[in-house]
Amino acid sequence: MPFDFGTLRLKPWRRAGAVLALTALTLSACGKGKAGDGAIEARPAAESRPNILVIEVDHLTTTLGAYGDKAAQTPNIDRLAREGVTFTDAYAASGGEDAETVALLTGMHPSTIGMVQEWTGEPQWTVVPPPEVRAYPELLRAAGYHSFHMGARVDPFGSPDSLWTQNMRSGGWPTVNIRQPFVGVIDLSTLPDAAGDPKPRSFWDKLQFWRQDPDAERRIKPVTDARKIAVPANLPDTPEVRAALKNEYDRIHHVDDEVGHVLARLDKAGVLKNTVVIFTAKTGPARPGAERTVYDGGVHVPLIVRFPDGKAKGTVRRDLVSGVDLAPSVLKLAHLQPLAWMQGKDRLTTSADPAKFAFTVQNRVDGVYERVFAVRDGRWLYLMNLAPTTVQASLDRAGPMTAAFEAARKAGRLTAAQQRLYASERPEAELYDLKADPQAQHNLAEDAGHSGDVTRLSQVLNAFAASAPDTSTASTQDLKDSYKPGGQTPMAVQPTSLLQGGRLMLASMTPGATILWRPKDGEPWRIYTTPVVVGPAQSLQAKTVRYGFDESSVITIDLKR
Repeated sequence: MPFDFGTLRLKPWRRAGAVLALTALTLSACGKGKAGDGAIEARPAAESRPNILVIEVDHLTTTLGAYGDKAAQTPNIDRLAREGVTFTDAYAASGGEDAETVALLTGMHPSTIGMVQEWTGEPQWTVVPPPEVRAYPELLRAAGYHSFHMGARVDPFGSPDSLWTQNMRSGGWPTVNIRQPFVGVIDLSTLPDAAGDPKPRSFWDKLQFWRQDPDAERRIKPVTDARKIAVPANLPDTPEVRAALKNEYDRIHHVDDEVGHVLARLDKAGVLKNTVVIFTAKTGPARPGAERTVYDGGVHVPLIVRFPDGKAKGTVRRDLVSGVDLAPSVLKLAHLQPLAWMQGKDRLTTSADPAKFAFTVQNRVDGVYERVFAVRDGRWLYLMNLAPTTVQASLDRAGPMTAAFEAARKAGRLTAAQQRLYASERPEAELYDLKADPQAQHNLAEDAGHSGDVTRLSQVLNAFAASAPDTSTASTQDLKDSYKPGGQTPMAVQPTSLLQGGRLMLASMTPGATILWRPKDGEPWRIYTTPVVVGPAQSLQAKTVRYGFDESSVITIDLKR
C-alpha cells in the first residue's frame, strides 16, 4: 500500500546490528523572465499558511557581513539578517554536501538512512532510505503546497517526481503557474565550476545555468580588498592563499547579488509579505581542513530566517541548531507536526526547548574511507577519529586553495597545527575549547585538567552513536548489494486501481511507495493521498515512485468502465 499521508502515523526505523548539497544561480538584473514563465498566482483569501523559500548555498561558512566579517560585501544577506533572526551556532550534520542534502531534506542523520558520502564514485548513485522516510517538499506537497526546486543539484534519492511540482534542473523560472502556498528550494554555489554548455540567453535561464555557463567567471566582480581578509589560523598567510580567499569572497558577493534578485522578484510579485525566507548553507568552503571535515570550517554554516510578520526582527539567537532541524522546522512553519522518525527538532519557530548538543558524522569521501563522530555543546568540540590512519589531506577537493596550501607545505611554511592534515595517524580523540580556541588549533584531549570534559562528552557521543546507527560501517559490496541487488536498481511496482461509486482508489505493492496521478499527459503529477473523485473524464494516468528506485511505468486508467 502507498504511504498514508492522511494519518502520517510512522514508526521509527532502526537497522539491526548496525553501528552508528550545486549549481550557482546567476542573475544579471531583476527584470521580466522569458515568455512562458509561470506567474505566482493570487493567494486564496482563506489561506493562513505561509509560503516557504529555502535558499541553500554550497561551500559557505559565516564569512558574511551579518556575522561580523569585515571583508565580506553581502548587503542583501545582511538585509535578511536585519529583517529576520540570525542563528550564530548552526552546524551541518555532515561535512559532505551530498550527505548534508539528505539531512536538510529529511531531518535524519545521513548515515543512519543509508547515505554514505560519495563512497561509490559512480554517477547517478541513489540512496534507498527506510520506507517511512519522506523529504519535506513531498510532505508539504501532500498537504496542499506547490513545491519547486531551482538548480542542477540532483538529490541522492534520484529526484523522484513526488518531491517537486516542478524541478527546474534544466530551465529557467517555472513554466507552470506557482500556486500559494508554495515551498521552494533554490540552490546556489560559491564553487568555480564553469563548464562548456552554450551561454543561456534569458534572465531566468541564467538563474539556472551559471555552472554550465562558460562566461560565468567573467561575471564575478573583483570587489574584495584582500588586505581586509582575516586569514583563518588553519591556513598559512601566503600571497597565494590570500588570492584564493579573495576569489572566494568575490564569489560570495556574487551569491549575495543572486539573493537580492530573488528577494526582488518575490517583492515585485507581492508575495514577500507572506513568505518565510530561510538562508543557509550545506557545508563550509572547499578549503583544506574545512569541507569534508567536522571542524567549524567544514560544518559551521550561516542560518538566517526572515519571517513575513517581522517576528523577532533583527534578533540574534545563540542556541545550537543542526542541519537535521530544518525539515521538522519547515513542517512546523507549514502548520504540520514533525514526524516521529525525524531525528531533528523544530528549532526555528521556537527557542523554548534549546538543544544541548549538535552532532556531526563524516564518512567516506569518494574512494577514501573516513569515519569521524563529533559533538558540540556550545563551548566544547569533542570528536572521535574512528579511521585514525586516514590522512586528512586526502579528503581535500582540488582547487586554487588546495594548491596554495600544498605549495606552502612544500616551502615549509605550515605551522604544526596546519601540518596535522598530513599526519599518517591522527589521535583517537580530540577536544577543543572553542571559546578560547575558536579555530581548534590546540587539542586538549590528553590534558589531565580536562579529563572530566572528555568523559562527559564521550558518553554523550557514544549514546548518540547507539541511537543513530551508522550504515557506513558496511563493506562497499554489501552497500552496493543492498541498493542494487544483482547490480540492478530496483523498480517500483505499478499501481493498481479500483473504481467504485465515482471514486478511484490506487494502491502499490512497493513498501515506501508514493503513488502519483494526473488527468492527462503533460500536466504536473499529483500525490495520491485519498480516493480521487472522478467526473466525466475518459482516463487518467498513474505511476509509482520510491526513493532510490526506478519509477514504475505509467499506466492509463480508463474511467468509463
